[in-house]
Amino acid sequence: MVFECMGCKESQATKTAHKKHTEKCKLFRQKAAKKRTKFTEVPTERTPTPVPLDNETVLAITEELPREEANQQPVIAIAQEYRLSGLPQRTRRLPRRYEDAMPPPPDKSEEPSQSEPTPTPLVSTTSAPAEEFPTAYTTEPNSYGVYRVYPGGAPTFDPDKSSTTHTVAEHPSFLPQNPTSTNPSCPFPSENLESQPSHPFPNQSTLQLMSWMYNGTTSKSNKDLNSLVNEVLLAPGFKINDLKGFDAAKATKQLDEYPQSTSITEPHLNLAGSWLKGSVSISLPCDKSHHRSEAVAPTYNIDGLLYRKLYNVVKETYQENAAAHFHLSPFEEYFQPTPDSPPMRIYSELYTCNAYHQEYKRILMANSNSDLNIVLCPLMIWSDATHLTSFGSASLWPIYLYNGGQSKYTRSKPSSFAAHHLAYVPKLDDAFQDTYRDIYGKAATGDMLTFLRREVMQAVWELLLDDEFVDAYINGIVMQCSDGILRRIFPRFFTYSADYPEKILLTCIKQLGNAPCPRCLVRKCDVPELGTKHDMKMRKTSMRVDNKPRQDLVEKARKLIYVKGARVGGKAVAELLGRECLTPNRNAFSKCLATHGFDFYQMFVVDLLHEFELGVWKTTFTHLLRILYAQGGDIIPQLNERYRTIPAFGTTIRRFAHNVSAMKKMAARDFEDLLQCAIPVFDGLLTGEHNNIVVDLLFELVTWHGLAKLRLHTESTVCALETSTERLGDALRQFAATTCEVYLTYELPSEEAARGRRTAAKVKKMHDQTTTVEGGSSTAATARGKPTRLVKKFNLQSYKPHALGDYAMMIRLYGPTDGYSSQTGELEHRRCKKFFPRVHKGKKHFAKGIANHVSRERKLKNMTHLLDSTTSKSTDSERPSKRRKISHQTSPEQTAPCNPSEHYQVSEDTRLSIKVSTFLRDNRDDPAARDFLPTLQDHILGRILNRSYHDDDVPFTDQERSLVHFRNHMMFEHKVLQVNYTTYDMRREQDSLNPLRQANIVLLAPENDLHPYWYARIIGIYHAIVSHPRLSEPKKMDFLRVRWYGLDPDPVVGNGWKARRLPRIGFVEDGDERDASPPFGFVDPANIVRGIHLIHAFKDGCTADLLGPSKLARAESDSDNDFNFFYVNIFSDRDMMMRFRGGGVGHASTRNATNLFLSDRHPTDLQPDLDASEREPSTDIDSEQEYGPEERNRSSTGIDDDEDDDELARKEKVAGKRRNVVYDSEDEERPLNNDGLDSGEDEGVDEDGIDNHGSEDDTSNSDDSNSESDDGKGDETDEDDEVEELGYARF
Repeated sequence: MVFECMGCKESQATKTAHKKHTEKCKLFRQKAAKKRTKFTEVPTERTPTPVPLDNETVLAITEELPREEANQQPVIAIAQEYRLSGLPQRTRRLPRRYEDAMPPPPDKSEEPSQSEPTPTPLVSTTSAPAEEFPTAYTTEPNSYGVYRVYPGGAPTFDPDKSSTTHTVAEHPSFLPQNPTSTNPSCPFPSENLESQPSHPFPNQSTLQLMSWMYNGTTSKSNKDLNSLVNEVLLAPGFKINDLKGFDAAKATKQLDEYPQSTSITEPHLNLAGSWLKGSVSISLPCDKSHHRSEAVAPTYNIDGLLYRKLYNVVKETYQENAAAHFHLSPFEEYFQPTPDSPPMRIYSELYTCNAYHQEYKRILMANSNSDLNIVLCPLMIWSDATHLTSFGSASLWPIYLYNGGQSKYTRSKPSSFAAHHLAYVPKLDDAFQDTYRDIYGKAATGDMLTFLRREVMQAVWELLLDDEFVDAYINGIVMQCSDGILRRIFPRFFTYSADYPEKILLTCIKQLGNAPCPRCLVRKCDVPELGTKHDMKMRKTSMRVDNKPRQDLVEKARKLIYVKGARVGGKAVAELLGRECLTPNRNAFSKCLATHGFDFYQMFVVDLLHEFELGVWKTTFTHLLRILYAQGGDIIPQLNERYRTIPAFGTTIRRFAHNVSAMKKMAARDFEDLLQCAIPVFDGLLTGEHNNIVVDLLFELVTWHGLAKLRLHTESTVCALETSTERLGDALRQFAATTCEVYLTYELPSEEAARGRRTAAKVKKMHDQTTTVEGGSSTAATARGKPTRLVKKFNLQSYKPHALGDYAMMIRLYGPTDGYSSQTGELEHRRCKKFFPRVHKGKKHFAKGIANHVSRERKLKNMTHLLDSTTSKSTDSERPSKRRKISHQTSPEQTAPCNPSEHYQVSEDTRLSIKVSTFLRDNRDDPAARDFLPTLQDHILGRILNRSYHDDDVPFTDQERSLVHFRNHMMFEHKVLQVNYTTYDMRREQDSLNPLRQANIVLLAPENDLHPYWYARIIGIYHAIVSHPRLSEPKKMDFLRVRWYGLDPDPVVGNGWKARRLPRIGFVEDGDERDASPPFGFVDPANIVRGIHLIHAFKDGCTADLLGPSKLARAESDSDNDFNFFYVNIFSDRDMMMRFRGGGVGHASTRNATNLFLSDRHPTDLQPDLDASEREPSTDIDSEQEYGPEERNRSSTGIDDDEDDDELARKEKVAGKRRNVVYDSEDEERPLNNDGLDSGEDEGVDEDGIDNHGSEDDTSNSDDSNSESDDGKGDETDEDDEVEELGYARF
């Protein structure tokens, strides 16, 4: 162990040597003296020491509580003493009382105010004429200051009125919600369903057994076995005799042939949707082959396409049981924390944001004479190719459809069955090259194969966008919804979520060309200008538009290819399409919907998972590792050791791997964890200016990531994201221009090994091709002559850094990024992979088998939903007790399911009993047990007498303490404390605390402190049965033994948002001074705000001066040393960040305290907001053109015509300096392979990149877990039945 001096930084080997050194070190004493000039606020007067009182006097005093005059004491700033360790000496005071606030209940009002329009009755209604546009309906603000504005008048149906506490409290430890068969507001009660056939099976027992078969994973676990017993065998209505003669194949066939649905309004509609088998045809061009037209060119049919009619799928979304919770009327949400403050716009769901409102208004204007209620159906699309096995080539390319009217908190969970499988895209089969060679006498080139694969995808979408759907797009679909109202529903595409290779495939642009963005025409050489005024202006003025000039360019290029025989990647085509980096593919959305006002470029949203977590951050982290390798020494082992030392935190931060720098099998959530903990780890690894540059960069990266990933935004946080983007751009450019230029960096060992494997595979592939023998030998020779290590530079000329500038605009248009993250589609891939082991493995069969299983699972989901009130879920209230009985055999303590309305829960178990006298005798030499009983009695008395935190400077007398009695002189120890809290987005969450693994807590500081929080470490969780004259009967009282932390305001750097440093705290020193703050104390669990994540300040070292040996204060595995300081990880999850930023909508309990953070802002955040006229073009899809397609024909190039191509090429060459260095592989264009998958190598990681962790339904709100590998290919090696609801989870 090394002991470092705080002044001169000299290290000592022993504690004694360190103490002698500090007594002589002038720098140490100078720094300690500077710290004594820091100020804090405490009461000006101390209450006089109380005289001994008798019982009658004590009872008389208690009648006068609370003491109001204590709350009215004036305060002044006095110097706070610091010990030589640098830690503050706090006076003996209690934290402020915390009042937990539940999420606001839904608005239950039945009628609007007299000044507002009356809600539409539950019958067919007539929309208002254009000249009589509906008056906006505004709700009353709830307890949090949130209210809604319905621009179309009062809603006819509000699904939120049926919500309960359990709707926003889905932590697995919470009590299960009482099952309900339908939405309470739906006029069709569950008993009316008994007359309708609910399933195709001969009895209910068969239905329950078949449902169990599809409720878990392919390889059953203990959890599935418990489900079989509790939900099937012991369920009411199950009869074992009903299964005589049961045959699984027969039951499956009955399910497949079952035509009826469980729909209330249309019982003959098959909700499972019929899968159709079809094919698509593509025209085959060839270099130097001429045809009269494209229509007469040879064609190739691609069979094996499985799809469902888009029109039917749209209708299905409104006929399922989940439709009872769809939002049919758009509204805007506003946040007004106080009556005097201006209202602030809230962005939370798609149907509350700008794009939805703009489209809804257009539809109302175009259908002003409709005799039915108008509903906008927001379609959200996901597509991505996925490998079905870890080994082998089996892959699937699914397209998923979601209804954006469903809340994202439900939609993002695979268990909600919100994803509708729309199609499985086929690929060019192995026989294609033979057919092409038979037609043209030669094989297709690489450029030709890429062109034809793009054609396949566009042909599939053209098939889906058939005439029936286009008619519905124009005229709407008339149908009866789940609330009984006949409505006209207009489907509209809003978002298309995909990774970058998929986006360029669908938008028909060249991958990573000179204009790499699918949304705008910013040149590649201008990408490093992220966040500058020029960059933001170019995004607005050079947006891609699907207009007539663009369409004409594509048609001319296709004519060159098919009629003139031009080469697909040749010069003639490049000169025609090169300015906008287009490809000669006809876009299906443009062909079918452009004439109806749809611009397909607008629906391709940002992708935080691939663009930042696996893009910008992964690239930055990789280059930081290269710099550390270049620095030399043992820095890389230090980095690995630091990451290994960081403790886990809830479900948001897991323990790190032994060798983080190797980046083996790391998914997106692992890179996210690396970022959230990076500042303390990298701090001090470099020296001087470069250390500050790196720490500033890391702070801006994690700040931007935290803001971009918020699940509920206000206009304030969106503006903060905009300014954070500016600062991040500056930090990236400074890092590239300063630190990266100092170090000569080479590829990492893992990169060098991967490059060698790629080269070997390429040589082998070319050697196996008989038609390219000469090329193969040449390549092999070249490969053998390559150097072993390549220089690697930090590259900003990539699409992914550029995409960061679009996030604020996307949030205003479509809502927070979690609503359309590609992570949701990656999670749905698990469903396909789950069924792959059950199906025929033939190439022509497995897709059909998966489609059948998906269809069956969905049918059973809808059938069993109607039986929930009388079958399996009716046993939920009984099963917890059974699980507790079983778990007692293996677990020393088990807590019952927690009521989310309670702030905390401690088990009532009494097996771990402790006799107080024995505890004190056994630990008499332990500093953590010093004054244990008197301080405990003071704590209990303060709570019984309702004592204010202002009165705790003076302890009670021995006579007063003697009135406190513990039953049998016993207290009872516990292992776990569950603390419930309301998050910033008004959801209910829970922290599970225990003294061994997650022991750090945050409490509210007294009102006059300069910092709003106090920090402590739990070293014991107890309860006792307490008697006192003030209590009418003995009372169970829970209390915590804690070790206090003190805040350390660094006089040099500081901390907070302005200083771009994390808050730093340290343990309070165990001193002998009478007036010093005690290192230990007791805390009422009701005063805990929530758990906190602390990371060691590694560069400040350890010390043994703070506390002597203690078995109570430290774990058995810990040494007798403590770290001098700890960093408060304010980025451990999104809720934590908002608690240290201020402005959280759901933080009503701490709002006044956290207002202190509002003044701690970076100067760019404090600048006045832009004028609405300057920001509006970025939030309005139609900011620069009208609705009609005929007016979209403005130039879409966004390039100055006076600037010739040579000048652009020169600028790119100068900006990139790409002659003698190798840049990151993400900037190299990687073509799609024959499976439609990214051909880049991904080492040992499965492609969906989603980590399996936690039960699918039991971790639905674990705040933020993404997991995505290099290229979206993830790992599926964890427990088969442990699936994490990542759309609902992690930071």
